[in-house]
Amino acid sequence: GVRTLLIIVNCPDFFLSHRKELAIEAVNRGFEVVIATGDGDATREIVSLGFEHHHLRISRFNNSLVDEVLAAFDIFKLCHRLNPDLLHLVTLKPILYGGITARLLRLPAVIFAVAGLGSVFVGGTVRYKALRYLILWIFKFIFKHPNFKVIIQNSNDFKLFETCCNLRHDSMEMIKGSGVSLSIYKPSVKIKKSSTAVVLFAARLLKEKGILDFIEAARILNQKNMKLKFRVFGRLDNQSPRSVSYDVIQSAVSENLIEYCGETNDVAKEMRRASIFVYPSYYGEGVPKVLLEAAACGLPIVTTDHPGCRDAILDNITGVLVPAKSPADLAFAIEQVLGDKSRLASMRESARILAEQKFSVDEVVSSHIKIYHDILTKNKKHV
Repeated sequence: GVRTLLIIVNCPDFFLSHRKELAIEAVNRGFEVVIATGDGDATREIVSLGFEHHHLRISRFNNSLVDEVLAAFDIFKLCHRLNPDLLHLVTLKPILYGGITARLLRLPAVIFAVAGLGSVFVGGTVRYKALRYLILWIFKFIFKHPNFKVIIQNSNDFKLFETCCNLRHDSMEMIKGSGVSLSIYKPSVKIKKSSTAVVLFAARLLKEKGILDFIEAARILNQKNMKLKFRVFGRLDNQSPRSVSYDVIQSAVSENLIEYCGETNDVAKEMRRASIFVYPSYYGEGVPKVLLEAAACGLPIVTTDHPGCRDAILDNITGVLVPAKSPADLAFAIEQVLGDKSRLASMRESARILAEQKFSVDEVVSSHIKIYHDILTKNKKHV
């Protein structure tokens, strides 16, 4: 019979940007695919792609206990009704609530996709430490399911799960990121002869994504009279307490340190116009998709020696790793890379080659489909 695959993600836009191709391929392979997400405009696009979509009372922010219980209840109710053959849970809350559900309802097969462990594992406050303890306790409970696989994006998370949750290697699989379309993200054909190099930053404007360090590095290089354009794309995430304020961005613009261009729905085009991509993040990342995109566009990358970020580059070959929260090191690395034309050219070439070998979305999708197949066949043996 037709096998039902239920994919649960908290944000509909995250589903579209990170899991859409996988869901489409699963349909092509004969799965009946159902998507469940929290609220958002992007749900309309999910429906227009032909997927059955269910709305959950879930959000990616820390809500009251009541809200979290409702979110968990929605997931339980949906799984109880659909009884999916395969449950694919993406990001932390769906993993926790869906994992508990899978054990209570004895669902046949579950995939936990850890997309970076977010702020929970980097926050140092008492509240975060308590939360971390609770989450690890839930992990231990949900990983007693008889038939599951954890998909992990970076080597740091791999070690974390191995040590904290005593997971065996055969229950984990490392897939670096969600892949990138090599035909959409490709290097620009003509090499720019313009006098001013463009230094590009693109991400949600959260402090942990390193936007303030980017602005400080711009200030340092500006004082050295280096003629560079520091260009920033990304939305001010007002809902997040970790977002930088509009005033901070505005004052950097008025000091002529950066150009703030708001959001773009064509990052590839902006990447082709840039000379170098800078991403000074210390956020809890899986493998940042934007770094895969930059590599595919043949952009040399300067990023932090931080879990997830370091997994996306080959140091001194496709880019340069710098310590987190250090604008001086960041500025120095940008200056070094841009100052050496032959190194710049070889980094451009190596970045694209790395993307072709490691980051293609087709590769990532087929790795997932293989996991789907393996876990469902394993389940037949269990029955």
